[in-house]
Amino acid sequence: MLLALGIGLPLVTDGDDELNHLLRTLDAVITSELITESLKRVTGEERPDGSDDLSFPSGHATAAFAVARMESEYHPEQAWAWYLGAALIAESRVELDAHYVHDVVAGALIGYYTAEWELHQSKGLLLFPIIEPDSGTVGIAMVTKF
Repeated sequence: MLLALGIGLPLVTDGDDELNHLLRTLDAVITSELITESLKRVTGEERPDGSDDLSFPSGHATAAFAVARMESEYHPEQAWAWYLGAALIAESRVELDAHYVHDVVAGALIGYYTAEWELHQSKGLLLFPIIEPDSGTVGIAMVTKF
């Protein structure tokens, strides 16, 4: 729910910046999840419930904190609610025995700092909008350099 709200909110509230905010938030979430999924494959930590070996880091915490950081930038007056929601999601992953505390802390840090990195880029990390008002061209480009 938090992820859907965070990605959809710009379309409703951000006026002329709606497409840019939407794409930048998606970029932060996608990039942070790619980092998280790569780490899961490398570390192979078993979950507390023993269901698989993809515990570290928490993807839910990663996405929640990436969204919280982005939306807090665009809507500073709502920052407390975004971070509270992200913290509750992270806490629920531990309570559900799907992750250890260090898994959600690592996921939260990855999500937050990837979003912070996104916000300091002029065009985004992986995706950036192509908007040319004169020609009416709108699209998305993917960065291929690392």
